[in-house]
Amino acid sequence: YTITLTALTALTLENNQKSSKSDWILTAPLIAGLCDSFENSIQHIFLSDPQFLTIIDPLPLISTISSIIKWSLVTVIIMYVVGSYVHRLRDANK
Repeated sequence: YTITLTALTALTLENNQKSSKSDWILTAPLIAGLCDSFENSIQHIFLSDPQFLTIIDPLPLISTISSIIKWSLVTVIIMYVVGSYVHRLRDANK
């Protein structure tokens, strides 16, 4: 999904003819992808021990924070892309 969201964001920026000052938005899907990879790594640590002895106190919190950041960024990017297209459609119908 990281590549798809980055491509959709870039296409949205291109279609809206945004300046290069808006290119920082392209980092959001990449950060979400890194958070997902980090979260998956921690989940792998949890699942690698059949007795679940590797689930120690800070790891679930770190995994949860990473997941919250990931899904928040994904939600913001999807809202930005959909909102931009709805705005363009509304302007085209005027």
